[in-house]
Amino acid sequence: MKTKIAYKDIEIHTVPLERLVLDQDNTKDNFLLLDDVNEKRWKITFKRLHGLKITATDYRGLDFRKGVGNFPDECFTKGKNFPHCHKYIMEVIDSPWIKELKNTLGEKPSAEDLESINGTRHFLLPLYDNVIEIIAWDLQLEEYKSD
Repeated sequence: MKTKIAYKDIEIHTVPLERLVLDQDNTKDNFLLLDDVNEKRWKITFKRLHGLKITATDYRGLDFRKGVGNFPDECFTKGKNFPHCHKYIMEVIDSPWIKELKNTLGEKPSAEDLESINGTRHFLLPLYDNVIEIIAWDLQLEEYKSD
C-alpha cells in the first residue's frame, strides 16, 4: 500500500486522545477530535463519508520502516529509519478498499453511484495504538473550540 502525506497542516500528537463522533441520522457532521504536537485541539470533519475502519496498529500490518513501501521517502529524515509521517494524515494511493467498494456497485451501477464513489479518497490516520481509515470525498480541518 503506497501512501502520501495528505495534510501537512497538522502534526498529530503521539498520544492523540482521539474522540470519534458519528451521526447516525445524517443530520450533523461525522468528525474526529484530536490534538496536535502543540496540544492544540483539531476537529476533522469527514465530507461525504463512505467508509470507516478502526484497527489496532498491531493488527493493521503497518510497517513504519524505510524501504517497506507504506510511507514515501519524504517521511524519513536523513539517517533515520523511523518516519515522521506516522504523525500526519496520510492518503492511500490507488486504494484497494475504494476498488472493493466500486465492485459492490454491481455490473451496471447508476451514474449517481459512480459519481459518488469516483470522488472518494482513502485517508489513513495512525493514532498511536489505533489506525483510523476513512473513505470520504474530503476532510475539513479546523481548530476546535469547546463549548
